[in-house]
Amino acid sequence: MVDPDRRINTEAAKTKVATLLDVLQLIFRCSAKSDLSHCARVCKLWSGIALDELWRKLCDLKPLFSILAPIEIRETGVSFELAVTHARIDVNFQIHQAKQWWHFSGALEPETWTRFYQYANRIRDLDLSIDRMDWPSTRMITEISVKRPSAHFLLPRLDDLTLLFFNDDHLAILLMSESLASVNVRLPDDDQFRRLFLKELAMRSPRLKSLQLSRHFSHNSISSLARMTDLRKIVLPKYTLNSTIADALAALPHLHTIDFSKFPDDDATSLDDVRGFSPSPLLQEGAYSSLTNLSLACEFSELVKLMKRPIAPSLSYLRVQTLHLETADSLHELLVSLSETRSSLTGLSLEMIPEFVSVESGFGIPYEFGEMQPVDLMEFAEDGFRTTTRDERGETLPLGRIFFRTLEPLSGLPNLRQLIISYHQEFLIKNDEFVRLISHLPHIDTLRFNCDPMLIGEQSDLDFGVLPIVATLLPRLRFLGLYISHRHEPYAQHKCKCESVAKGLFSKLESIDFGCSIILEKTDCMKIAFHLSKILPLTCKL
Repeated sequence: MVDPDRRINTEAAKTKVATLLDVLQLIFRCSAKSDLSHCARVCKLWSGIALDELWRKLCDLKPLFSILAPIEIRETGVSFELAVTHARIDVNFQIHQAKQWWHFSGALEPETWTRFYQYANRIRDLDLSIDRMDWPSTRMITEISVKRPSAHFLLPRLDDLTLLFFNDDHLAILLMSESLASVNVRLPDDDQFRRLFLKELAMRSPRLKSLQLSRHFSHNSISSLARMTDLRKIVLPKYTLNSTIADALAALPHLHTIDFSKFPDDDATSLDDVRGFSPSPLLQEGAYSSLTNLSLACEFSELVKLMKRPIAPSLSYLRVQTLHLETADSLHELLVSLSETRSSLTGLSLEMIPEFVSVESGFGIPYEFGEMQPVDLMEFAEDGFRTTTRDERGETLPLGRIFFRTLEPLSGLPNLRQLIISYHQEFLIKNDEFVRLISHLPHIDTLRFNCDPMLIGEQSDLDFGVLPIVATLLPRLRFLGLYISHRHEPYAQHKCKCESVAKGLFSKLESIDFGCSIILEKTDCMKIAFHLSKILPLTCKL
């Protein structure tokens, strides 16, 4: 029989634990929304905390707007014509779809705003990243904008806003708040609205720290960027950062990251926007005083000029997308410059396969897209490999192959943790040379070593036998990508080396990628599988 006094003490202890707000918040944060709605009905103490978690992230505005008045949905037939020009073929599609629009079925009473803000104040993250068939009507947005209390933001405590799909320009501005710290937005094609949006964002959200623009925008829209004085990070579409934009960002005192990303619908990007990029804005006295992470699309020759200047930003991470196929000599010159001036670099990504270059299937002949025309002024060897390129003056330049001596300056960057290099042809580097190279990079945790060359004509000089040595030299490695050969007996040749290392090689490896590596025979697959089973952890993705 349970002692009644002990039962009371137990209940008191449970009540005491339940009043610890941090414990409740931790539990509710891991609970499903259906459970949170039940917890909110237990008592006043639980209700406030459960509702905070239930409304913390919102992916649909309908539950919030329905607090103001009942919502009815009306369908409106919409038809539009889409013209697509691809490879000189014009195709016209007529698309008919039904849009559903939200409308208030009753009047917005003043007393409903008090209840509205009881929930709106709990929203910290609004994510409208999924396209949908039903949206607030323009009339609804206007009614909310006009009748809301003038001194209030619609979402006063919103921290993160993701706005990739929206039907009304006024909705984007209406959702801004003074507390906003992060914004990810896909701006529409209307250049006038783009200027208005960035202007309003700079004025209404002075605490903004992260801005991601998921669509190309014109240079007329950038003047407001210089007024976002608290900005720490900006992410732009590829082929956007040019001298004009760099000049607008130069005065931001806290900006530490300039990054780029390629978005699926970003069809407006053009090499013309960044061709001839000049590093002069990065070299102004006092400019980019906090910049540590830089991603840009430019020619290696321009980047070398930047690295050689003593007042250039002190970078820890550098990512470069080339504008055309760079030569082996230009790569070597860049690596020498980085090893001499940026030995503290911890991350380096050199993407030397421009996105405007592809390969005609079966021929191995590059095409440069734009006019969708083959470039006539290219010279190729008999095996289909591109051997030369043309500079802007039309002069012929040899591309060259990349050997160990080309990459040897990487040994002057001993602090690298991330190294990513892509090139249009495979590297001519042997096992012992690769080992010499990585022996100077002991801190590497991410290594993608040209595992997807664009033109494939021969097998790599690297073979699977090098993997146990890589595991020994790079104990922190988590992600590995190599273009590698199957032609040797990998495990048999290096059995002594494998057994000399403690069991559990690549203990931290999470993913290994062999890209376009060629495997010809089924027996090769069996040998490779057996070899990998000896050195990879069970959780490693292949």
